Amino acid sequence: MIYELSFRGPGGSVNSGILSPYEDLGNVIVAEHALIGYEQVTFLIHGFKVNKQAGRNSLSRLAKILANKGNAVVFVLWPGDSPIGPFSYSFTEGYQADDTAVQLARFIENHIGNVNPVNFIAHSLGCRVTLETINILYKMAEGDQDIYPVNQICLLAAAVDDYSLSVPEKYKISAERTQRVVVLHSVKDKILRRYYPLGDLLQAFIFFWKESFGFALGYHGPKNIQSKRNFGNQYKNRKRKHYVATKVFPMKIDKKYNVDHGDYLPPSNNSAHLNDKQEAIANLVSNALEGESELVYKI
Repeated sequence: MIYELSFRGPGGSVNSGILSPYEDLGNVIVAEHALIGYEQVTFLIHGFKVNKQAGRNSLSRLAKILANKGNAVVFVLWPGDSPIGPFSYSFTEGYQADDTAVQLARFIENHIGNVNPVNFIAHSLGCRVTLETINILYKMAEGDQDIYPVNQICLLAAAVDDYSLSVPEKYKISAERTQRVVVLHSVKDKILRRYYPLGDLLQAFIFFWKESFGFALGYHGPKNIQSKRNFGNQYKNRKRKHYVATKVFPMKIDKKYNVDHGDYLPPSNNSAHLNDKQEAIANLVSNALEGESELVYKI
């Protein structure tokens, strides 16, 4: 069964979520625990610069590929279409992504419960929505591995920092609770290569942040990082190395395939066919959801 879950409120705001069956979008489901009867629920989340109709068209096409008996696929629409261009992920859309994560975690609590497993397939800034959501679920579980279980996560061209799966203060701890986090990344991604480092730098300059900034996870792949810490009264700076979470499965797409930012999800134009790259991603994601241990990007 395929569902649409929209967090798009008026004026670019984030609402509490409107759930509808894809085949009957006018039929809003208001009952709690509406999805509790499924073996597992998979959420599909688009990235930035995506309007409502484009998100619906693209994600519903992927949902049809992934839908199977006994499971639910829910494609998530959120206000990811800021008019200020590629830098918007650092500002309006970054905050909207975080607000969406709060509402998505509440939705899981109210409509799925804390026992049934969930999966996430996310693209670009939708990966931030996903990772923030699993952080919230981790806090809600209070350390119990059996509460709010997360099975498979696939991060496609993730517009988050490349070290974010290494640092406990970011997403490392919650990532360790999952069965697997697949990270697909490509050095041919022109959007992440050109705009992500500049957006991070601009954000740090405006808000006087002292965090590291640099390449995106979806461009560079997951990286270890060294940080400086003060110990004791002597305030000696010592370097501490943080390693990528053990549940992370990085997949670098060979540059010979020339996979760019738009080559991950199906086209939003319903009359356009999936290209070979998009079909390869759909097959890989499907295999990941099946729990296959050997994942291959193959055209």
